[in-house]
Amino acid sequence: MIRTLKTLMSAMLVAGALMTPTVLQAQVNRELWFRNDCRHPVRFFVYHQHADGAFVTHGWYEFAGNEANLRPTQNGRPLVHLEGRPLYMYVETTNGSRIFWEGQQLVTFNGQEYALMQATLSVRQGNLSFGVNCNNR
Repeated sequence: MIRTLKTLMSAMLVAGALMTPTVLQAQVNRELWFRNDCRHPVRFFVYHQHADGAFVTHGWYEFAGNEANLRPTQNGRPLVHLEGRPLYMYVETTNGSRIFWEGQQLVTFNGQEYALMQATLSVRQGNLSFGVNCNNR
């Protein structure tokens, strides 16, 4: 009886461990930080999925050239993104140099269609960082 009870308890612990996500598996909402490693000023907007599954756009955000660690806000609060989900962005220069960072994801924003690219995200100091550079432009 005791042996059966121990076996049953061990099985329940293993089953519980399999059903409960580990810290590494759990998705975390992190603040977004933008890097403009380009000498030109830019404006951008992002398109991403909230925890409830809905995709939303946020923008326009404008930053001077060669600015890093900039935190976009929405209604005065930091913009957050669920780690592990895609973040799309459209970025263009604002000084007449006509440089665009775009991709294949078509999104309508403020009545106009844009081709967004998927941002490359990295975790830095607990935040999700993404950005652009002019090296290949």
